[in-house]
Amino acid sequence: MPDKQKTLSVFSNLSPLSDASSLIRPPWYSFALQPEGAFFYQGFFREGTFDQIGAGSALSGISRSLEGWIDLPRGIGRPFLGNLRVESEGQDLVVVMTVVSPFSGHGPQKWEAMIHTALDATSIPFQVCIVGAGPVGLALACRLEEQGISVLLVEAGESSEAGRHVSVANHHHAPLMSATASGLGGTSSLWGGRCVAFDDIDFLQRPYVPNSGWPISHEEVSRYYEDALKFLYVADTDLGEEQIDRSSGDVHRNAIEWWSSKPNLGLEYRKRIEQSKLIHFLPDTVLSSIELDSERAVTHLHLQGKAGTSRIPSQRLVLAAGGIGNVQLLHQLHKAHPDGLSPALGRFYQGHLTGYIAIVELQDDVSVDALSFQATKGGGIFRRRFQLSCDAQQRLGLLNCVFWLDTISISNALHHSAGLSAVFLALQLTGLYRFFANGKAAGSQLRRGTRYRDHLRNLVPSMSALRDIRMTIGQLLRRRDRRAPIVNPARRYLLRYHAEQAPDMSSTVVPSPSTEEDHVATVAIDYRVRDEDLVSIERSHAVLDRWLKERGMGKLDYLHPASERLQALRDQAFDGFHQIGLTRMSTSPEDGVVDHDCKVHGVSNLFIAGSCVFPTGGHANPTMPAVALSMRLADHLVETLKAKDSAQRVVIS
Repeated sequence: MPDKQKTLSVFSNLSPLSDASSLIRPPWYSFALQPEGAFFYQGFFREGTFDQIGAGSALSGISRSLEGWIDLPRGIGRPFLGNLRVESEGQDLVVVMTVVSPFSGHGPQKWEAMIHTALDATSIPFQVCIVGAGPVGLALACRLEEQGISVLLVEAGESSEAGRHVSVANHHHAPLMSATASGLGGTSSLWGGRCVAFDDIDFLQRPYVPNSGWPISHEEVSRYYEDALKFLYVADTDLGEEQIDRSSGDVHRNAIEWWSSKPNLGLEYRKRIEQSKLIHFLPDTVLSSIELDSERAVTHLHLQGKAGTSRIPSQRLVLAAGGIGNVQLLHQLHKAHPDGLSPALGRFYQGHLTGYIAIVELQDDVSVDALSFQATKGGGIFRRRFQLSCDAQQRLGLLNCVFWLDTISISNALHHSAGLSAVFLALQLTGLYRFFANGKAAGSQLRRGTRYRDHLRNLVPSMSALRDIRMTIGQLLRRRDRRAPIVNPARRYLLRYHAEQAPDMSSTVVPSPSTEEDHVATVAIDYRVRDEDLVSIERSHAVLDRWLKERGMGKLDYLHPASERLQALRDQAFDGFHQIGLTRMSTSPEDGVVDHDCKVHGVSNLFIAGSCVFPTGGHANPTMPAVALSMRLADHLVETLKAKDSAQRVVIS
């Protein structure tokens, strides 16, 4: 079938032909065409690598493969493959696209257009640029796409230098190379899938928590929880009225954690991103610097990728590169504009304190079941945790803290179960235990000198020991999934605490001296843990112990003498995964980096997304609330985008 000539209009930002050296690997171009006066088609294409071309060089015969997407009439979209050739006619360029037609029943099609200037790497039409394609950046991009906003999504990927130019002052902070991940989906590739909501008290200004209080209410965030849970692949979250815990007093069991069924978001959203007509994904690309004009608005971004360096205009920029990543970029901006950003930048660094200082022994199976993993009718997986009530926290001056049950390894005789000890000894003495153990179960690391003696003590003959052994053998015979936790007939479990930290201005991520000027803001991390945070955890254990005993529900069995508990808590203090507070939200720039809409104070079109904007972190794992807050930000951006702010497009015919 002979090729047909089509009119091709390329929407692009342009540079003069005399600057043809900018023809270095342009990423994406958009186009519109109206073949034979029929329908109007639009789409995007990208091509392979152009050789670097100097002014006056021969352009004839340069040809590269290309791929793209065409939006057909009635909203139907199809990808295409083909090739692109650039020819020169004097001072003009001719772009010829030959593609395998997306139109049913047709062979290869040829579209040709005269271009009077050379395309550079700024050819992607977008209204919002998002830097970072982790859970927060992905959620923000998808929310904007759903409302018709075009997005440039920039992800460092293989070009990420996370952890390479960072120093850590103490042992409380995890290495960034193990705490963060790059690529589409970001740190969700390391995420276990736990989704937890904030509490109302987390947003209050609490007299006993220095630097506490949010400039927005919990409702401003919680109204996005349902959408955030869906985005994170949490199934049905309807607990039903009968499943609400009605405990009274200082402790309750309504602190719910939900679990994502597909936590690696990069795998789940890759196809959507690749097929999107509004989200333009730039992988392996680093934002190297930000330009501001005299009115303190972002005007251009400098991007560095495998294809080279490009300078692109930007209407609205959102940094979603993780707490420390965002701070590095802002410190670099602050270096260029010393009087522009808040003194709170990189301060008030918080995480969560977690570990064990006690075993909980419950009196009945009903209590164990209430605190075990459960499923809703629609398949949502959740678990309840112990939590001090808001009234108890305020009355006693305690930080927010939750507790949940962790199964004790069968190798640890502290489980006090005759059945579990019998199983362990049988496997150990026959040499089979090493085939079943992975060393990951809580309490699996023991001193060998006490292991067998303590297990034999659990096997002292009694009616309860016989019943224990019978129950253990029975559940092992019925067990189908080796990953499922083993129920302890003695009802003893390690009590995991997960506690809030109070904001501390001396806990910082600040620039450190560097001899390499091309690095993005080399930083020093000084993540601190206050004694008051540790005391609050110890006192919260005491409140829970008293509450359990008063109701005849159980008791705590501490793992350390009272004189050693604070040191045990200090030794366990370790984070760097939950990067909270570094660009905190505030009413004034003296107290925080962003305002109530997550806009950087003093910069009209620069926004921050992620847990780094949380003034306080509560007990909640930050992923789900951060996604919810990013959706709120997306809605705010949609509201503020006006007709005159539409994508920057220049029609060339």
